[in-house]
Amino acid sequence: MKSKNQKTPQNSSVRGMIIKKGESYYTDLYKLLDALDSIPLNYKWLVSYPECSAFTKETQALFEKEYCIISGDELTEIAKDTHQFIWGTFSAFAPDTPDEEILKYPLPKNDMYPGFWKLPLTVQHPLAQIEIVAFDSSLTLVLTRDIDFPEKFQQVYPLAQDLAEHNAKL
Repeated sequence: MKSKNQKTPQNSSVRGMIIKKGESYYTDLYKLLDALDSIPLNYKWLVSYPECSAFTKETQALFEKEYCIISGDELTEIAKDTHQFIWGTFSAFAPDTPDEEILKYPLPKNDMYPGFWKLPLTVQHPLAQIEIVAFDSSLTLVLTRDIDFPEKFQQVYPLAQDLAEHNAKL
C-alpha cells in the first residue's frame, strides 16, 4: 500500500469490487468500513450527494448539503449511527490534501458516472485513493487506487465480485 500522504495520478492501477449479492440491504457503511480494516481511518473523506436513513439530527444536518468533508474517524462514527446509505459517493484522500484542492474538481456522482461499467476501471475524482458508491440501495461499488483489498474484505463479503471481471461480461 502507498503511504497515506502520497498523492497518486488518475492513471494508476484501479481495483474494484461490486457487492450486490448476499446482503439484506445496501449500503451498510459501518460493515463496509470494518471490512476494509483500518484503511478508512487513514484518509480524509469527501461525501457527495448522500442519502441515508436512521441517523442522528447532527448527521442529518451534515448530509442535507450536496457534500461534506470529514475525517476517517468521523466517517466511522457516523456509520455506527446510520442504518444504511441509499445514495452517496465516499471519496478518500490523503489527510494532508487541502479541501480547496479536492473541491477544484466536480463532485463525484452516484449513478451518472459511466466509468463504473467500463474497462479499465477508473476512480471519478483524480485525487481520490478510494471510492465507495452507494447505488440506490441495490448495490455497492468499492474502487481503490493502488490499494489492495484486505483479506478481511472477502471474508465479510464472500459474494462480492471483482468489478473488472463483472464489467468484462457486460
